[in-house]
Amino acid sequence: MEIKYLNKLKDNFQLFKDSKPSSIEKIDALENELSIQLPKTVKEFLFLTGDDYDMMLRGGGGAKQGIENMDYIRDVSFNLLKSTGQEIKNIFPFLEYADQFLFYFLDEGDDPAVYRFETELFYCGDDYMPDSSKSGYPKGVSKVAYSFSSMINSVVDNKLKQQNT
Repeated sequence: MEIKYLNKLKDNFQLFKDSKPSSIEKIDALENELSIQLPKTVKEFLFLTGDDYDMMLRGGGGAKQGIENMDYIRDVSFNLLKSTGQEIKNIFPFLEYADQFLFYFLDEGDDPAVYRFETELFYCGDDYMPDSSKSGYPKGVSKVAYSFSSMINSVVDNKLKQQNT
């Protein structure tokens, strides 16, 4: 697979020893199973780390995060929405932890913004995150990164800084 957006991850993959690359066949199977088209950056990410990206994005400590657990991640995420009475359409949750999950909208192009749904933000709103009610996002949602690639590049940059200190 040609890497267009995540070259920094590709060039520094050795920093993430616990991450495991996936195959194009698994990525295609996921798209077919869910009847969706994944953004290019997400395909690159899954190709480079898709069989296990838990330690890279979360630091471990819970259910494995990767292509093989995507049903679990989606179930937990949509159950969190349901438990709060929220419905957010056309999203793809890709990382869950406790009472929150990260997702992107499927209609935001090849390098979509990344958002977080968090029950604490849902229940506490402005007390928890000032001005959250003015953000224009559904209740409980905050923007984490302006693009998927910028989020991943930040993770790589932080890991590089740790290695150099």
